[in-house]
Amino acid sequence: MRDPLIIGSRGSDLALWQARSVASALQSQLGLRAGLQIIKTQGDQIDHLPLNKLEGKGFFTKELEEALLAGRVDIAVHSLKDLPVEQPPGLVIAAIPERHDPGELLLFRPDVFDPANPWLPIRAGSRVATSSPRREEQLKEMGFACTGMRGNVPTRIRKLRDGAADALLLAVAGVERLGLNLCGLGAANASAGPGSVSGGVIPAPGQGALAIQIRQSDGALFKALQGLDHMETRLCVTAERLLLSRLGGGCHLPLGARIRPGAGAWTAQAAVYTAGLSGRCAFTTNANWPRRAEEAGVDRAAAELADEMEHQLRNKAGPLSAPDPASSRQTVLMAGESLPAEEVFRRFHQGACVVWRASVDPWPFGEAFFDEALAADAQAADIIRAHARRVRVA
Repeated sequence: MRDPLIIGSRGSDLALWQARSVASALQSQLGLRAGLQIIKTQGDQIDHLPLNKLEGKGFFTKELEEALLAGRVDIAVHSLKDLPVEQPPGLVIAAIPERHDPGELLLFRPDVFDPANPWLPIRAGSRVATSSPRREEQLKEMGFACTGMRGNVPTRIRKLRDGAADALLLAVAGVERLGLNLCGLGAANASAGPGSVSGGVIPAPGQGALAIQIRQSDGALFKALQGLDHMETRLCVTAERLLLSRLGGGCHLPLGARIRPGAGAWTAQAAVYTAGLSGRCAFTTNANWPRRAEEAGVDRAAAELADEMEHQLRNKAGPLSAPDPASSRQTVLMAGESLPAEEVFRRFHQGACVVWRASVDPWPFGEAFFDEALAADAQAADIIRAHARRVRVA
């Protein structure tokens, strides 16, 4: 094994954060030193075209895999959702660390905020930026317009601030990992709750997870990396990606799939939009999947879980249905610059729709809101109270 190991990574802020997090885990958990080598991919170099206009597969991974096979790097770190299901000959995913929140984050300009909308807290017809066919199909189902947008996470947020769109969909994991300044923008968790078919944008298979890829021949490194592998995460994301493969898809297939582990029952959601199959499903499974993985192996258990998802999707999928207005009411958090980002995200994960306030960009509905009494803009406060569970001021 080379010392130090060389980790290949794309050069974006998020990719480097991910690679450095793996390097840190290698050092702290396994006692292995590692350095980074930045490698540009096709997806990085061609950023003016929508992803569905690019030819082939592996837009963000192929060059990293070529560097691995050539021996220039020892490890490639990928966002798992970008990695094709089939591995190139000679390569293997040695470890999948514990998954971050796989959900979808809606960022929006405050002037389109509409807490009365049962789907997402923005006005119907708002232009939502995305380059993902999966997100686009789900947004259209909810009555929103879509506009294409490429670029890394900070670039897309800057374009939103500049007025290129009314709102933007991103993976929660990317924004939270980078700790970006969101002052002056609203944010809402755009993903559906457990077991819910109505509402919410179902994420991509494998979203929120990292893949640590190595050469198949590096047996000693593979053995060492098992210390970073998270069995429950591997089981969930393998099943999600198997579903993608069975439906004949790559990154262009408009498919969302998410499995949520639970202390007892596990829940799963899927949505697909093709000429031959279109609809959503959600179901609960009471099988003890961790035990099944221990008995039969993770790959076999994941195949069985994918079997159930495919059966549900092919036989019980239905169109998006209107959510219960009472259950879709938003929790609104007014967050000022003094509120630490960690606290904002803690409340966000509890279900709050967050509106960041910056002193240079006042909230357009008025200078202040109060939990129980009056606001500077009483009409706006009435709207908020009518459609929100509670309003907090920070």
